[in-house]
Amino acid sequence: MVSSSSQSFGKRLEFAAIAEMLKRDLDVYLTLVDDKGIDCVVRKDASTYYDVQIKARSKNVKYPGHFNLSDISDARPNYFFVLYAEKPDKFWVIPSERIIGSDGGSPLGHQVQRGETKGAWHLDPWWPSITEPEYEELKKYEDAWHYLGAKKDL
Repeated sequence: MVSSSSQSFGKRLEFAAIAEMLKRDLDVYLTLVDDKGIDCVVRKDASTYYDVQIKARSKNVKYPGHFNLSDISDARPNYFFVLYAEKPDKFWVIPSERIIGSDGGSPLGHQVQRGETKGAWHLDPWWPSITEPEYEELKKYEDAWHYLGAKKDL
């Protein structure tokens, strides 16, 4: 069971990410229930919508950049992850297909190979074993709000 303080933290940071989207003039619609891995929907135009899952990490955890992305099994072109790490105060906007490599590139994320969470995906830009090419690839997604249709730079 998730403690109420971590649920509260998650909700606060979810709204912080939504505020960042609104600052960039994105048209954001909130979901009432997060049972499909969708925290909000961003409308680009009359026929283009993006499903967005927001993940946040506290500055007080052992691995502040380690994001568990277990709900990525439904990767598709219009499904994005907005990741926020509180310690460096950074956002990443990453297409779900890019994380698992179903877009033809090598995966940015790593899939758990054994144990209780086998098959789940995770991403950690600060993991000690991350290679320089992986780090450079991840930098492309820092504040990459344009993937969701943002035209306004702050």
